[in-house]
Amino acid sequence: MSERKIILVFSKSAFSTRILLFAFALATVSECRSEDYFLTVGGGHNPMNNQASLEKNVLFQRQVLVEKRADNPTHIIHFADGHDPSRDLQWRDTDRLDAYPLSHRLLGILFSDRHGMDLSYRNHQISGAAPATRASLKQSLQDLGLELSAGDRLVIYATGHGGPAAIAESDDEELQIDARCNTRLHMWESDSVTVEEFSKWLDEIPRRVDVVLIMVQCYSGGFANTLFNEGNSQLGMSSQIRVGFFSQVHDRVSAGCTAAVDSSDYQEYSRYFWEGLREKTFDGRRVDGVDLDGNGDISFLEAHAYAVIESDTVDIPIRSSELMLRQYSGVDPAANDDPQSVDTCFRSDTSLFELASAASAEQRVIIQRLCARVGLDEREAVSEVDGEIETAKEEIERLEEQLSVAERRRDESLDRLKNRVRRRWPELYHGLVPYSIELATMHSEEFREFVSSLGAYDAWEAATNYVEEVESQLVGLQHREAKLQRLIRACDSVSLEINFRKTASRSEKRTYERMLTIERSTLERHSESNTNTD
Repeated sequence: MSERKIILVFSKSAFSTRILLFAFALATVSECRSEDYFLTVGGGHNPMNNQASLEKNVLFQRQVLVEKRADNPTHIIHFADGHDPSRDLQWRDTDRLDAYPLSHRLLGILFSDRHGMDLSYRNHQISGAAPATRASLKQSLQDLGLELSAGDRLVIYATGHGGPAAIAESDDEELQIDARCNTRLHMWESDSVTVEEFSKWLDEIPRRVDVVLIMVQCYSGGFANTLFNEGNSQLGMSSQIRVGFFSQVHDRVSAGCTAAVDSSDYQEYSRYFWEGLREKTFDGRRVDGVDLDGNGDISFLEAHAYAVIESDTVDIPIRSSELMLRQYSGVDPAANDDPQSVDTCFRSDTSLFELASAASAEQRVIIQRLCARVGLDEREAVSEVDGEIETAKEEIERLEEQLSVAERRRDESLDRLKNRVRRRWPELYHGLVPYSIELATMHSEEFREFVSSLGAYDAWEAATNYVEEVESQLVGLQHREAKLQRLIRACDSVSLEINFRKTASRSEKRTYERMLTIERSTLERHSESNTNTD
């Protein structure tokens, strides 16, 4: 309990005394320090899908908590197979690949998985982790439901893989909208949890506990729907205030999930979010430009905005309060394909500068900096962003067709090369048979010289290089399209918020303001008292 001076003025009236004591009791309760609890779930659903970057994400989050939270709050971690000593983590051992003779690598290129030649496996290094199974995660939420109390905060971080919704046919368009958002979080042992199921699990948490989600798996935006009962917008808002930050919208894959071990090369939402909260990179370099409102503290919302602005990926990050605006801002959901991608409700000739001027500090900076990232002038109309998105989509489609042709030609050239090599060594018609060992050792020089002298080898190498060139162009354009999508979503949110404040009910406004308060809370301490008084 916070220290404070209490002065009691006693009345001759016993009734007055009881009133004063009751007021003192209320003051004591309201000043009790609330607690933070952290729950992390990470890893893939089997060793081949449990990449090193997922482990690094969890270790980095733990490091940020150690630095920011000297009070050592409860932190429960579920990762892959938990305490099982089996080798469950995939990583790239580039040193081992470089040590291979060229003959070994040529055999791998021709007759095996050339992308997997440097893959290795080891046990994960997250101490104290429980298994990331469906049953163990559900049990942890049930246990927390018994331990948490009003005013506490639960922060849930998920870094793993996700899947799209399994959509059943329905004539009800509104049901289809919610079905498309019922995406999945994959768990160890090839299981998964849907948005609907996860929402019900969160119901195990006391109503007056604030829940913050940070989820970075593919299709993670579907979990923004946990703000509704059973993850279904048709059932209304959950009585528990839940906010979340998600790396990607509900119908797209996310960036990240790599077996590479050099975390400085990671380009994903998770990295930028935690670097923003820490104000330092993975390797300890200072990060500037995160404190968007200039108050000296970094909020979850500011870290999210930093990731939206800085991450060079295909991600289109979203947050729960934006989804609430799209649901309750007076826009008819039936007029749109999906409330998460609602059409703009401002005039198309409104300038980006006008929208930025009407925005909150976080949204204003997002609009301003993304304009600079994509080379647009703030004096341009919003319609210009839509035009740029359509142009980018058309160019992406063209490059995808070009890449498909290039990949087919590369594969054909590889088949010709394989056949030429097999004519010299027919044993290789049967794949990597024991004779392959002799080629890679006793006859390695002969094998290397023969393959590298073939015109088919030169043709395959040229075709491979061309594929990489087209892929690079395509990725760059996909990143630009994603930034444009982030920009138009920010513009949407500004306009929808203006409309929401005019049309929403008092209860809806109160819930929205509460969500913003939680989004603007910090990692260090969300409250000195129980502010969730709904």
